[in-house]
Amino acid sequence: MLILKRSAKVALRHLFFFAQEQQYWFEVLDFWVDSHCTRCFECRKHARYILTLRKRYDMLTGLANKTSSEKTQRKELANTLYCLGIIKNINKVKD
Repeated sequence: MLILKRSAKVALRHLFFFAQEQQYWFEVLDFWVDSHCTRCFECRKHARYILTLRKRYDMLTGLANKTSSEKTQRKELANTLYCLGIIKNINKVKD
């Protein structure tokens, strides 16, 4: 089992790139052989979480006729994204 030890760019700590993950990157995703991860597992997981929130928020924002449940969910997502620093404009949270 090959494990590459590197420093993460975001969390400023060491990260481990496991052989199975490296094999998946090269064989399934067709990444370059010299590709390496730059974020630790927790940072990548957090980035995926934010992306999921943003996609849901964008989908709800694009709806023409929102139900009250969808409006509430959109406001909650906007508040969460604002607290995470993704949404910079406080007015988007108030809408």
